[in-house]
Parts: sequence; C-alpha cells; structure tokens
Amino acid sequence: MKFYRPHILPLGRLQEKTTAAALAPESYAVVAFSSYPERLSAAAGGHLHFLALPVDDIPTRTGNYFQEKHAASIRDFLLSLPGEVGSLFFCCDSGESRSSACAAAVLRAMGVSDAVVWENPKYHPNRLVYAETCRAFGIRVTEQEIAAREAANEEAFRRAVIRH
Repeated sequence: MKFYRPHILPLGRLQEKTTAAALAPESYAVVAFSSYPERLSAAAGGHLHFLALPVDDIPTRTGNYFQEKHAASIRDFLLSLPGEVGSLFFCCDSGESRSSACAAAVLRAMGVSDAVVWENPKYHPNRLVYAETCRAFGIRVTEQEIAAREAANEEAFRRAVIRH
C-alpha cells in the first residue's frame, strides 16, 4: 500500500484543518466515523475523497457498531484513491478512539510502526476498529498484541497525567 501522511482529529475540526493547510481537495482523503449521520453529512461537503462510516464507538443493542464490512470498505476506499492523494484524515466525533484505531491499522498496512498512535496519551484506540481494520488488510493481530498496545497506551496516559 502507498504511504500517506496521516492526521487524526475530531470530525468538527476537519474543515478548519484542511482549509488552514490550504490543501487542494484532490490531495487528501477522509475516513470519518460518527454516531450521528447528520454530522457525517455536514462534514462531507467540499471533500472530494470522503468515506462516511455511521458507526458507534462501542457495540450497541442496535447493532450500529464497527464490523468486518466497515473495515473492508476502508480498505477498498484507500486502495482506490488516485495517485495525487498524499494525506489521510481520520476523524471521529472526538478524534480519540475510532479514528486513532483506524489510523494505527492503516499505518501497519503501510508498513510503518503504529507506536506513534498507541504511545500518544491523547488517543485511546478502539480495539474492535483496530483489529478488524488490520484483518481487512491481511494483517494478523492477536488479542495479546492488542493488549500490549493498550498497556502502552495506558502507560503513556499515566505518564502524561503525572507530568501535569
């Protein structure tokens, strides 16, 4: 898979960030998650390559949670991007869980370490999104590997809290 520059942020800051960076619409793509479909609809405007995933952060009784089919749609979306796309924006409602998990899995798919995500205390990657997205890209990931990454994430958070 081609290397892309990843960005992780809350969905509400997407327009601000792409405008501030003066990015041409054809030079980036967006993978967006939200529990609120209306937020996805509002955010999609003006973005040429936009994948909207209306899924909740955790499994719910309604079944509106991240599933294998969502991971496959991310894989297919990213693999179909034109060559001029150089940046990927991963967004969710708070920019902490679904988006960071997806970015971490995509980093692995690009052959890059995902430690930059897991060892950042402002992110709390969603284990389901991470595991399913890794699998969609043919990356075998075990529960032990995920647990080790979560432990590194918790340690980074603990260190950050102690510093403040």
